[in-house]
Amino acid sequence: MHAHLATVRTLEVFDPALAARTRHTYAGIWRLWRVWAAGRRVWPAGPPADLPAFVAALAELGRPGAADLAARWLASLRDDGRRAATLRLYARAIVSVSARAADLEILPWSLAGLVKPPRGAVTAPARRVDVGAEHLQNVARAAAVVALDDAPDDRRRLYAAIVVTLCDTAIRTVELLRLRPCDVEPGGLWLRGKGQETAPVFQPATRRAVAALLAVGATGDPRGPLLPHPRGDRSRGDFTQGIPPGACTRGIVRAAVESHFPGLTPHALRHARLTAWADAGAPLHVLQRAARHADPATTAGYLDTTPDRVAELVRALED
Repeated sequence: MHAHLATVRTLEVFDPALAARTRHTYAGIWRLWRVWAAGRRVWPAGPPADLPAFVAALAELGRPGAADLAARWLASLRDDGRRAATLRLYARAIVSVSARAADLEILPWSLAGLVKPPRGAVTAPARRVDVGAEHLQNVARAAAVVALDDAPDDRRRLYAAIVVTLCDTAIRTVELLRLRPCDVEPGGLWLRGKGQETAPVFQPATRRAVAALLAVGATGDPRGPLLPHPRGDRSRGDFTQGIPPGACTRGIVRAAVESHFPGLTPHALRHARLTAWADAGAPLHVLQRAARHADPATTAGYLDTTPDRVAELVRALED
C-alpha cells in the first residue's frame, strides 16, 4: 500500500515528489473526514480547525476512538448513497495515510486492520437529478448572460461560464479545466482526455460557450490554464494555478442551490446534455463520439429516461 500522506501539503515534512504523483486524492479524503468530524462532540479541546490539527486531535483521541470515528463517517456516506467503490477508496485512504503518519511518528499508531468499508443496505438511495432538455436550455441561457456580463463578481462569472460550457458540450469537468487559451477556437475546443491521455481531440462547441470561456479566461500565458483559480489576482495577471476539480464541483453545486435547483452537479449536466441529444434523435454511435467513450454501453448508461417518455413512444404507435 502506497504512503499517500505525502499529498497533505499543509504538513511540510512529507515527500513533495509523492505529492505530485498522488494529486491530493488521499489528502482531499482526509479533509472531507475532518469537516464531517468537526461536528461530532468528541473533541475535548474543540473541533480541529485544519488538517494538521485534525491529525493531532486523532492522536489524542486514541486508536480505538479514531477507528470508531472513521467507521461512523463511512457508514454515514453509505447511508447517503455513496457507491461501494467510493467507500473502499475512502477506507483505503484513511488506513494508508495513518500508516504513513505512524512511519513518520506523527501518529503513535496506524489504523490498519481497524477501518474497513461498511456493509449492509443503503438506507437512503442516491439522489439523481432529472434535468429536462427545456430546463437545460434555460440554465445555459441564464449562465451565458451572467458569464458575458461585465459585473465585478469574477467568481460568479467564472462558474457561469463553466456551467454554460458543460450544458452545451457534455464534456468532462477535467477536460474543461485542462483547457488552455490556445485550445479555444471559434468552432470548438481542443480537449485532452482524462487520465494520462494527452492527444488533443477537437470537440465542436456552441458560439455562446466559446464566448463565455473567452470572456472569463486568462489571456496572459497561452500555455497556462484558461480558467484561473478564483483566488488568483486578476490585477497582477496571477493565473498560474488552475481550478481544482473539487473546487469546480463545489462552486457549481453552490450556484445551483442559490438558483433553487439543488442537486445539480457537473456530471448531471453531462448526463442531461447526452440525454437531450438522444431525445432529439441522435444515434448512439454519434453520442459515443460526443462523449468520447470507448464502449457504447458506457454511453447508453448516461441516457436517462422517464415513464412519460416511454408512454410517448407507445402513443406514437397508436397514432
